[in-house]
Amino acid sequence: MTQYIAVLCFICKHYRSLESEDGENGIVSGKLVCDAYPEGAPRKFLGGVEHTQPEPGDRGIQFEPISEEAFREFRQYQRERTAMS
Repeated sequence: MTQYIAVLCFICKHYRSLESEDGENGIVSGKLVCDAYPEGAPRKFLGGVEHTQPEPGDRGIQFEPISEEAFREFRQYQRERTAMS
C-alpha cells in the first residue's frame, strides 16, 4: 500500500527542500528545510501539525501559501483523503 504525506510545508513559499541526513533530495525519512527552520523543521510537521502559528525557533516565519489556488487544492486533497479513511 502506498502512503501519501500531505504536508502543508510543500505549498509554502518559505519551503526549500526535503533532504535526507546525507543531503540527498527527495527522501521522506529526512528533514524539511525552510526559511523558518534552515537547519531542519521539527519532525512534528511531517506528522501533520500545521505551522500556522508561531512556534519556538521559527524565526518569526510561519506558513504562507505559494498561491491561494494551491492552498484550496491542498485542502480539497485533505478532504478527499479523509473521506477515504
